[in-house]
Amino acid sequence: MNMRVGSLVHSLVALGAVSVLAAFPARAQSPGTELVGAFTEELGTAARISAARVVVGVALRGPQSDRRPTVEALFPGDWASAACARWLTSDALYWAYGTYRLREGWKGGGVASIPYPTGKAEMVGALGAERMAVAITRGDCNTDSLEFVPALWNTAYVGNARELLVLVNSRGAEEVYVLSGPSIDVTCNALADGGTVGFDHVCLIPVRPQEGALNLEVNRIRRGNMDDPVDISVVGVGAP
Repeated sequence: MNMRVGSLVHSLVALGAVSVLAAFPARAQSPGTELVGAFTEELGTAARISAARVVVGVALRGPQSDRRPTVEALFPGDWASAACARWLTSDALYWAYGTYRLREGWKGGGVASIPYPTGKAEMVGALGAERMAVAITRGDCNTDSLEFVPALWNTAYVGNARELLVLVNSRGAEEVYVLSGPSIDVTCNALADGGTVGFDHVCLIPVRPQEGALNLEVNRIRRGNMDDPVDISVVGVGAP
């Protein structure tokens, strides 16, 4: 069986999205999140190691924000746990992370601001969502979670956003593609201009507003062989 067809069959059986339609929430008036503990960041002159995670960023695509750098996230109304926010440039020279929690009084179902006390504001403010991977996952930063909330990195929030950016460290794969049920089969684009130790493929996933979560299967083919797929869940969006 063709590897891609076989993977699609696996995806149809194992994956899928909740089918309850909703609208992307209006911008929340919540005070957003607060940092729990230390915010850690580093800017080096040479990348030390390749990123340990395959999926290093999940964000909504949209127009550039007037406020940069800025990061927000679309938290669902039932989000009660801590969240880890991680930042990584495509060249892996810059990385940062911090654990956050929603402030008291959060009503849910909207956009929450995320404090970002960077000491490199001018540099990171110039980077768009396809050059800075932002991953916001359930649990603290000691938790290896694959449940994401869509981030907004240097991006203005628009309620009709229809594309999700998934940034992948393929570890040298020649082909990367993403599957979900019968409606999503996306070939990812390789970054062609070097500096791709942190991540090297950008996947543009068509989505729509939705309650529940969208399950995505990230596949990589290297030297004719298929690596193990990586399954992630993205809350608040669904298949088109």
